[in-house]
Amino acid sequence: MKKNLPTVSVIMPMRNAEAYVYQAIESVLNQSFCDLELVVIDDHSTDQSRKIVEDFLARDSRLRLLNSDERGVAAARNNGLKSCQGEFILFCDADDQVPENRIADQINWLNHHTTHGAVCASFAMMDDKGRNVLNLNNGDNPCDITEELLSGKTRTSLCTFAIRREFINKINGFRDYFVTSSDIDLQLRLAEVCNIFYVPEVVYFYRLNDSSIVHTQPSKKRIFFEETARLFRQQRAEQGIDDLQSGHPPLVPEDQGDAFNSKDQLQGALIGTAWRLHKQGEKLKAIKSGFRACLINPANLMAWKSYIMLFIK
Repeated sequence: MKKNLPTVSVIMPMRNAEAYVYQAIESVLNQSFCDLELVVIDDHSTDQSRKIVEDFLARDSRLRLLNSDERGVAAARNNGLKSCQGEFILFCDADDQVPENRIADQINWLNHHTTHGAVCASFAMMDDKGRNVLNLNNGDNPCDITEELLSGKTRTSLCTFAIRREFINKINGFRDYFVTSSDIDLQLRLAEVCNIFYVPEVVYFYRLNDSSIVHTQPSKKRIFFEETARLFRQQRAEQGIDDLQSGHPPLVPEDQGDAFNSKDQLQGALIGTAWRLHKQGEKLKAIKSGFRACLINPANLMAWKSYIMLFIK
């Protein structure tokens, strides 16, 4: 008898995540929505990550472990896409977590909104101990964000998305030219083939962790790839094709600067939250968020300047 295919596939790239991958896997397998598979792609881990995943294999048949060829997170996720069987696709990194009802809620939404190819949401930041440090709610109202994405703007993480598989297949998954920001590039290309809706609920817990690829890549390289993803979107809007598709992508800069650590990211997020609250007229909350940002890295004079401006404006 042919085995029934899972409704949902969760793709989890992994490299040296032994401190966190157990919790990440548990958060997926303990979902209230059970008709799923979790595909973990080991991208040449040199710690105990693989053994931790292998210990799960004997306990839950919904888990599968694949190998990748050490070409980065985009290639690892593509390996997962080629192997997965679900009608809906979600992503979870090996150091992050998802709340218990996340999949049930998003699949229910998509089943009731067949005109949309994907739904996304807000996420929260947690520290390396798993403690919630900041909810990033980029918009208080549910709304269609297709046009926003087509303009080159992204408001949330790809790991908050639930996507109909037919559409991610239509754009051929991730492009491994992007050492980082392949997730931003995919969001922008996804909006070209389907409607995308945003729901202002936290469905993902992102761990601030200096060992993750976001924080091990030099900041100049990270900024370069983010800007290039948006430039490519503009090129496709104007010309129907981008420089990567035409075989002439820009060269990655050699002068790459310092790495962008998790404290920098949290400080930037708190400053951004402060100005959003200020714009909404909640000045006291804005000032508190700005002061909290300054305490993350008191040596950053730009953070203090932004804090002072919150008082003046």
